[in-house]
Amino acid sequence: KNALFVRVARAGSELELTPEAIVIFSADDGTWTVVPSITWAPRGYLQFYARGTTLSGGRTSLAGFAPVRTTLTAGGILRF
Repeated sequence: KNALFVRVARAGSELELTPEAIVIFSADDGTWTVVPSITWAPRGYLQFYARGTTLSGGRTSLAGFAPVRTTLTAGGILRF
């Protein structure tokens, strides 16, 4: 399998608002996976996040066989 993986994120773990994007391209079948997300950390021990996932590709690609092509996930993290 031949793929290109790119992750773009702001540096620094002490940021209150952290955007991030992940892109994966499969050169074998032309599938694109895009995962944008944002994390809000109002306190060091508390985080809230929203993350989307989108698959794109032809009918014969791996993305073409996926039952769902776009999702949105939201949640929270409490560290203690």
